[in-house]
Amino acid sequence: MKPKALMVFVVAVGAMGAVRVFAEELPREALVMGVGEYAGASYKGKTIRNLPGITTADLPLMKAKLELLGFRVRVVSNPTRKEAEQEVDAFSARIKERPGVSLFYFSGHGGEYKGKNYLIPREASIGSAADLEDKALNAQRVLNGMEESGATVNLVFLDCCREDLGKSVGGAELAPLKARGSFVGFATRSGDFADPEEKGSPYTRFLLKHLGTPGISVSDMYAGVISDVKNYSKRVLGEERRPGFYSELDAPFYFVPASFVKPVEAAGRAVEEGALMAERERLEKARIALEEERKRLEMAKLTLPKTAVPPPAADPDPAKAETGAVGKTLEVGLPGGKVMRFCYCPPGKFTMGSPVSEPGHESDEDQVSVTISQEFWMAETEVTQAQWESVMGTNPSYFKGASLPVERVSWEDAQEMVRKLTQTGLAPSGFKFALPTEAQWEYACRAGTQTAYAFGSQLTPQEANFGKGADGQTVSVKTYRPNRWGLYDMHGNVWEWCSDLLGDRLQGGVDPRGASSGVLRVFRGGGWFSDAVGCRAAGRGGGEPGDRGDFLGFRPALVPSR
Repeated sequence: MKPKALMVFVVAVGAMGAVRVFAEELPREALVMGVGEYAGASYKGKTIRNLPGITTADLPLMKAKLELLGFRVRVVSNPTRKEAEQEVDAFSARIKERPGVSLFYFSGHGGEYKGKNYLIPREASIGSAADLEDKALNAQRVLNGMEESGATVNLVFLDCCREDLGKSVGGAELAPLKARGSFVGFATRSGDFADPEEKGSPYTRFLLKHLGTPGISVSDMYAGVISDVKNYSKRVLGEERRPGFYSELDAPFYFVPASFVKPVEAAGRAVEEGALMAERERLEKARIALEEERKRLEMAKLTLPKTAVPPPAADPDPAKAETGAVGKTLEVGLPGGKVMRFCYCPPGKFTMGSPVSEPGHESDEDQVSVTISQEFWMAETEVTQAQWESVMGTNPSYFKGASLPVERVSWEDAQEMVRKLTQTGLAPSGFKFALPTEAQWEYACRAGTQTAYAFGSQLTPQEANFGKGADGQTVSVKTYRPNRWGLYDMHGNVWEWCSDLLGDRLQGGVDPRGASSGVLRVFRGGGWFSDAVGCRAAGRGGGEPGDRGDFLGFRPALVPSR
C-alpha cells in the first residue's frame, strides 16, 4: 500500500528575488512511539497514570495517516527507556541509509528540566528530577540522530506535557530542541500541560486533521492545529491550551504539494508566472474539451432505449457462472437523468492477498483462501461528481469535473449516499446497495487474475492514473481500459472505501467480513499520487470513518439482500 517516496515541491526565493520551483523525490521514514501503559511507573513517589487512548487511537491513526503520505512507518508501543533508546538509534540508522524526510512522533507523559525535554517511558521509577537523564528519554537524542543521519527534512511532533519537573523558571522559549533542517511541534507551550482523553489526545486529533492538506506547508498547517486546539480547549476545558513549535527549516516543506504551485510575489515573477499561467490555460482548455466530449457521449447514450439487465439466477457451480454471465451490466437510473452502471461479478473462489515474493508485500497481506458464495454487481466506475451531485446535491471535491471521481468523501459520507440510493427503491429484487467488503473489492479487482495487477505483474502509466502521471490530479473515469469484468480504475485515480474494519491480517473463509473490532475502515486501490506498489490488487489502506482527502473516493455494489 505504502508509496516509498513522494514528489515534494518547494517554492523558494533566491538572493536576487527570482522564484525557483524545486522537485525532488525524497524517501520518507517515520518512527511513531507512544506509552499508554505506565504500570509501576512513578515520579517523586507518585504513580504515573495510564493513558489508554494513546495505544487504541493515537498510534494506529498516526500510522495510517503517515503511510498515506508516503512514509515507511515503524510503530513502538509502551517501550521501556532502554527499548526506546534502541528504537531511536535504529531509526537514525534507517534514515542514514535512506536520507530524505524523517519524522518522529511521541505520545505519552513528558516534561522539562533545566532546558531539556524528557519523554517518560514505561516502568520508569523516577525519584527526583535529577534521575531524568538516566531513567527517561531525552528528546534531543532523537533530533541529534536525525541531524547526524544527513536527512534533508526532520519533523518531530511531541504530544506530551511540558510542565517544569524541577519547578525552575519556565517560559515559552525553554528547551527549544534545536537541529538544522528541523520542525518541532509541541502539544503545549513550555511549562504547560497537555490534555489526554479516553479516545486519544485532542492535539493528535487536530494534527491528523491538518496533516497532509494539499498545498499547505508544515508551518502553515501547524497554524491550523494551534487554532483548533486553542478553540477546543477553551470551549471544552474552560482553559486555553496553545501548542508550541520551533522551526529550523531552510525552505517550506509540503507533505502533499498543490496540483499547481503558484509563485510568490518577488522580483522576476513575470517569467515564471507567465509560463505557469500558459500551462494552466492549456490544462483548462483540455479539461473543457474532455467535459464537452463527455456530455456529448452522455446525451447520445440517453437518447437510446434503456433495458435494465436483471441479475442472473445464482448458479451453484462457480466455474459455470464464471463463463456464463461475466460481461453483463445493469443500469440504475439516478435523479436528473444520470445513470450508474454495474458489472456482474460471479460467485467463486480466489486467493486473497499477496505472496511474500511480490514487490511491496506487507505482513497484513499474507494470503488466505476466500470463497464468494453469491454473485454481486460492482459499480463500473468510481462514483463520479455528476452521480454524487444527482443524489447528494453537493460536490465536496478538490478537483472539479462532472466525469472526475468524487473525492474528499469520508467513509461516513459514502455510507450516507448508499443509504439514499437504498431509499430510491431502484435496487433489483433480492439485492441492496452497499459498500463492498474488502474481499469483494479484491475479488472484483483481480477479475480472475492472481498477478499484482489485473493487467499483469507491472503497472504502466497507460493502464492507470498513479504517481502523479496525469498532471498531478484525478482524471475522468473510463480514461483507461477496464479489467476483464468491465471495471474501470480499480488501480489508481482515488482510493476506494470498503465496508470493513481494518485488521492486521486478512480474513479467509466464506464471504469474510474483515476485522471484528478496530478504529480504521479499509480503503483499496491506490490513488493519483500513489506509486505503483500502492496500487496493487492486494494493497491495503485504512482511515478513520470521518477522514476526507482529495485521494479518497468509493464505488458502491449491489449485494444479495438475503
